[in-house]
Amino acid sequence: MGKKSRNSWGSESPTAANKPWTTGELDVIRKFRAEGVDAIYEMMRDPHTGRPTRTRKAIARAAERIGVSLAIRPGDTCPVCGVNPIREGTNAARHDMCVPCWNLHLAELKREQAAMERTHRVYEAEKKRLKRARGGGADA
Repeated sequence: MGKKSRNSWGSESPTAANKPWTTGELDVIRKFRAEGVDAIYEMMRDPHTGRPTRTRKAIARAAERIGVSLAIRPGDTCPVCGVNPIREGTNAARHDMCVPCWNLHLAELKREQAAMERTHRVYEAEKKRLKRARGGGADA
């Protein structure tokens, strides 16, 4: 019998089960690494069939290949809400918040920015009105 060929991932010759990893799948591994291999396995299900798209072993190998540890590390609790964990590797974590609190914070910032723009428009309109009332002369 002949030798079995091996691809770059160290598995047997390519089959439907040995398809290349997508950027999205590797991003899921990076983003949810603190949840462990079982949680990632559950997340990587085909949305139509509900079947897993990767095995636990394949997920662990891919994580090892991209330099990600899948050791379960319970996250710190968000100091804002006190309920949700802070997910490593997210923008929210850089600001010491959970993702839902971060999204609420961003929404608040957008509301604040909109209010500032509204008040600035009122200020500019009043400035223009006063300039016209003075006869459109040079700025003081």
